[in-house]
Amino acid sequence: MVPLGGDKGSLLALIIELLAVGLSGSQYSYEADSFFSMKGNKPRLGQLIITIDPGLPGKGIYRNRMLDLINTFASDAGVRLPGQRRFTVRQKAMKLGSQSMKRYCKKFRMVFKAVGIINKLIFKGE
Repeated sequence: MVPLGGDKGSLLALIIELLAVGLSGSQYSYEADSFFSMKGNKPRLGQLIITIDPGLPGKGIYRNRMLDLINTFASDAGVRLPGQRRFTVRQKAMKLGSQSMKRYCKKFRMVFKAVGIINKLIFKGE
């Protein structure tokens, strides 16, 4: 196994393996053969689930620290945070309205009138 991230990735992989193997009694990665081959020993797998309550340090501390970190990342030129484009597009659509949504509303209104379900529909933004 070759971990990503160079030295830091190797150390993180080592920490995770030591925790998982130590607490579950499973095999180290070097002791397990390939999952894709029927030859060799059967890997004794173990599962380790770690749950962390972000509220433990105090009310809002975790949230505020994460916001500080994200804002620091976002202040650097050329940095794009995951989901950033989606939120920008959603905010623009909520403000200006979505052309496709207006087309769908118009089609729905025609269908509902044609089948006599409803005489008048009220759609937000129309």
